[in-house]
Amino acid sequence: MPIEVRFEVNPGRQAQADFAVFKTPFGTVYALLVVFRGPVTSGSVFSAIKTQLTLLSGLHQSLIAFGGVPDTILFDRMKAVVASAMPDGEAVFTEEMLRFAKHYGFQPKACRPYRAKTKGKIERSISYLRHKFFFMAANSGT
Repeated sequence: MPIEVRFEVNPGRQAQADFAVFKTPFGTVYALLVVFRGPVTSGSVFSAIKTQLTLLSGLHQSLIAFGGVPDTILFDRMKAVVASAMPDGEAVFTEEMLRFAKHYGFQPKACRPYRAKTKGKIERSISYLRHKFFFMAANSGT
């Protein structure tokens, strides 16, 4: 089994963003999670829909709450962010994402397909939300 080298970025240099999907008794709920500096500076925006507007609005709210903008924001290859891929696999971002990124002054980055480990901080946050927050809420009896 190959040894994996942990990759860390300096605080404030990179944020990670992703959606999580939750099935609840009252319907499907989407959570946009954004991790900026680590688990202490993370945020979630819940929505009944998952659209590009939901993503951009949630990112806007997160950047305001964090009080700053990272150099890059790392995404998976969701349709709201990536329009297509070049023959070499490089992501081609949607025009709206490029306008949004230019306005706020960050560079969007897309991780390679099927490489969730690239976004370890956000994946751990999603796991926490799924297994602790929703599990505890579902079993609290309220």
